[in-house]
Amino acid sequence: MLWLLACEPEDAESGVVSSTPSCDTLLPIVEEPVEGLAFDGNPPTSLLLLVNDTFRHDVVQFYGGDRVTMPCLQSRADHVVRFDSAYATGNWTGITTASILTGLFPEHHGLLRVDSQSGSPQIDEPVSAPTFASHLSGLGHATLQVSGNAWISEESGLMAGFDTVKADPGEEGETDAPDIAPEVRAWLNALPSGTPFFAHFQPVDNHDPYLPQSQYIDRFIDTTAYPWPVTHAAQRELTIAYPDMSEEEQALAREWLGGLYAAETLAVDAELDATLATLAATGRLDDTLVIVMGDHGESLDDDRTGYFGHGSSLRQELVRVPLLAYHPRLKPGAMAGIVRGIDVLPTALAALGLPALDGIDGTAGGASMAYGGWWPNDDQALRTEAVYAVSGRVKIIRNCAGGDSAYDLDADPTEMSPVIELSQLEGATGLSEDLDAQVLALQSGSTRMEACVAR
Repeated sequence: MLWLLACEPEDAESGVVSSTPSCDTLLPIVEEPVEGLAFDGNPPTSLLLLVNDTFRHDVVQFYGGDRVTMPCLQSRADHVVRFDSAYATGNWTGITTASILTGLFPEHHGLLRVDSQSGSPQIDEPVSAPTFASHLSGLGHATLQVSGNAWISEESGLMAGFDTVKADPGEEGETDAPDIAPEVRAWLNALPSGTPFFAHFQPVDNHDPYLPQSQYIDRFIDTTAYPWPVTHAAQRELTIAYPDMSEEEQALAREWLGGLYAAETLAVDAELDATLATLAATGRLDDTLVIVMGDHGESLDDDRTGYFGHGSSLRQELVRVPLLAYHPRLKPGAMAGIVRGIDVLPTALAALGLPALDGIDGTAGGASMAYGGWWPNDDQALRTEAVYAVSGRVKIIRNCAGGDSAYDLDADPTEMSPVIELSQLEGATGLSEDLDAQVLALQSGSTRMEACVAR
């Protein structure tokens, strides 16, 4: 099948991005319901997993966002599957990425606590469970990991199973997709012909601080019209001063930060497009399934408490993530079933016709509810702070110190009006009971934590 690339932002051999994305022909997003990943012809055998760090689902136009933040991916929308109910297993990179790479909930993979106050990651207990990288390596796949996040390290156990690792966390806010994506393309260019591969690429552009490259910085807002310069120090000062600002000043600050956050996504999209060009130039595009997702989301003061960042709650903006699949022969559409972080790679392997990792059985749409937890990553004593569950329109957030709050996501999508008496929301009582069963199955008998059940 001949696949004509709509965009050519870089030289496939050098891997150098020449300019802003040239993907001007945006195809309409296909809304037709699909049940999984189906290909026109034989499935591919290779997998490129792009985990965009700190990635909100609503920043992407595939999910109704009003800004064109991924034009190169949207120029291929006629071969994209959108997963509408994708959820992370927690609210920060360590536990969520570990779940993606092992297929296990945090209670089972064990990477629950780090000392984030010391200035560099101090891991409490590394992941020791088998990884999909090890599994695919055993199946004959070449494996690559390229990351800009410091939590993905030998100390965390998240590099296990990868033949080639390129890690460059750099200084805070300084390592972006254009700095590390060329490593992916160089590796693909050097890969022997016919070798199947699994590549995990995790850029950190969308992570705080939001410092878009110069060609993107004014794409969604005119930065010269705001009273703050686009610097790391200015953003820190702004978020500190934010609680004492007037409502008008706060609204302006949210608009400024939100515009910069959205602009960060453009560089990731351009690097994805350049990588697809390399795959095409090397004859590998038709044999590669591409997954684009977030490890967790980001708060931009969505609850009007003055909070920007992640790791401190289980609200939708932190746990609902974008999850998109692309292949030039993929049947497009939208999948409504719940997909958790632990399901992503099992779903991909099933679509590729590859055997599952022993003990891991997760496929898209097969879960009755999403589940995840929050563990304070600077606490001396390991404890579960809160857990959440989502099923249909009902969401439960449980404070482990006592008390469930329920939300009707149809009527209250921003989670501003909690239902304290569960009987007042149809399905909430049953979901709370299901949450108890999930927690007990995962946490009961653990020597590291007390089960977070309804009290």
